[in-house]
Amino acid sequence: MAIAIQALGSMRVRSELFLSKAILLIREVCSDFKVPYHIAVTLWGIAKAVAGGPILEGITATFRVLCSRLCSDEVLSAFKWSPQDVSNILWALGTVRHHDPDLLGQLAERSLKQDMMTRFCGQACANTLWGYARLAHYHEKLFSCLVACYINVPKPKHSHTVNILWSLSRARGTTTQVNDIIKLVRSSEHTPMQLSTTMSSLARLKHHAPTLVITLAAEAMSSLPKMDQRTFSSVFNAAVDLAPLCDTLVEEMLMQLSRSQAVISSPMCYAELFGALGKAFSQEHPADSEGEQLALAPSLTHSELRDTPQHRALVQRVLRNRTKRCLETYLIETPRKPSAHGAPSTKISDLISRCMPSQAGSPRSTLVQQIVWYLSDALMLDAHRLLPALQGDALAKILWGLATTRCGKPGVLACVLKPFERPAFVSDLSPRSAALVCWSLAKLKHHNTQVCQTLLGATDSHHLPSVLWACTELRVPVGKQWLETSLAAMHHIHHISNVDAYNLLHALAALRHTSHHITSSLLSRLQDDEFASKLSPAGAMTYVASLKRLSVVIPHDYHRRVLQTKINNAHKYSEGGLPTAFDPHQGGAGA
Repeated sequence: MAIAIQALGSMRVRSELFLSKAILLIREVCSDFKVPYHIAVTLWGIAKAVAGGPILEGITATFRVLCSRLCSDEVLSAFKWSPQDVSNILWALGTVRHHDPDLLGQLAERSLKQDMMTRFCGQACANTLWGYARLAHYHEKLFSCLVACYINVPKPKHSHTVNILWSLSRARGTTTQVNDIIKLVRSSEHTPMQLSTTMSSLARLKHHAPTLVITLAAEAMSSLPKMDQRTFSSVFNAAVDLAPLCDTLVEEMLMQLSRSQAVISSPMCYAELFGALGKAFSQEHPADSEGEQLALAPSLTHSELRDTPQHRALVQRVLRNRTKRCLETYLIETPRKPSAHGAPSTKISDLISRCMPSQAGSPRSTLVQQIVWYLSDALMLDAHRLLPALQGDALAKILWGLATTRCGKPGVLACVLKPFERPAFVSDLSPRSAALVCWSLAKLKHHNTQVCQTLLGATDSHHLPSVLWACTELRVPVGKQWLETSLAAMHHIHHISNVDAYNLLHALAALRHTSHHITSSLLSRLQDDEFASKLSPAGAMTYVASLKRLSVVIPHDYHRRVLQTKINNAHKYSEGGLPTAFDPHQGGAGA
């Protein structure tokens, strides 16, 4: 029976009727399997037959029965275990995403035995690591031993090396493990799919291997005509993450996207492209899209602002990656001496206007927005086919791309947001994606109370600050009981970032929620000299207003003095005034 199922998988027979009958038969004779090899090839054959397609009904139940049989004392005590059996089992479990913690632990313990580890070949190492990584099950000792075993394999296959690198990126392998495998990555041997996998792995690992990345980017440039849509979107996403080493590749891929106007057939390609385009746009506008602090060159911080070629060149360099609003906000705080000699002093806005390019944004950001508009239209035209095939996390990525690039058409937003109105759809959403949708709606100023209130139930305490910030921006009612329960679950409140603490304090003040324990915890996190010195004038004004609304007095003299100086400078130098409500994406802290 086991050999027949193995042959079925090798031939990739996808007859649903035949597979269904075979699965039922396996469950009936499962108790007759006494040798690990028979169960391993059965699992492998079923997984091979359904790989790349929908998981048939009954597969999960069959895997559960077979895994239970594998964990039985009769099979575990068998002396005929081999590395190939272990790798086949793990490859099958990873393919159908069947997570069985007990079995995974037993297989790791079995593999670490000396008589087993010395017999692992390159393919067995790759498949074993791939299975564990696919199931998000990291076993540090097993990973270290298998990597050490693999680097001693004579003439390892490049495909196995790529798969192991992917596994380490998913399972967050150690730096030593990653360095050992990267040494085996050979350039000029990648297929387009392997190129996509290698670049995505390096981007996910945030690993600094500049020589390899530049080589891969050049290889990807020459392979662009051979890439299918899924590979193209994956490579583009990785290239954006690996900037600036892949800037030339990103520019070329953007130009190809703008020229092709091709119909994108894969729903996941839309999600990947929207996410990558959002990141590409945010690299041109980091202070505007990520709420980063504006850090200008030291020569500008304590110098006189004058209309000289040197200062114009300095401001131009800053403007390449900073928005006009943030530059003005920062220069408000900059100490300015009276004009001594040479060029006369000039207004901030006058100097900026002379340095700003004639068009609204940089050439890349303008091109990104044009592509997003085109993809939005294409998504709308084929929405009846594409959107039902996308899960919540993918739709959240699309919304984030639309919000980051400021290209949210009402019709597209209504179409993408429709599934989020169903509680059953939101229940499968990850907390991070729920927070991402709320943030996107606030960024786009798209008021949809029903969606926001549905998403509140899908978030967790780690993402509560950004979700509450979005709700206050959109004036979405938040239930008092839900808020108190969520705040009580924030056991990590002493360890959250300054940005999250700031946004949470601002949201609680807007909601008029006074909680002595939470407020004192947030203030103990925020009342330090570093936080006060980094706040923008707009952020300082909102911070002080939040404290007043919560009836809190700032006890720290230096802290109070720094905030007052910022507010005084804002009133003194602001041309046109500052916003009364803090927008975290226009200077200061961020969501």
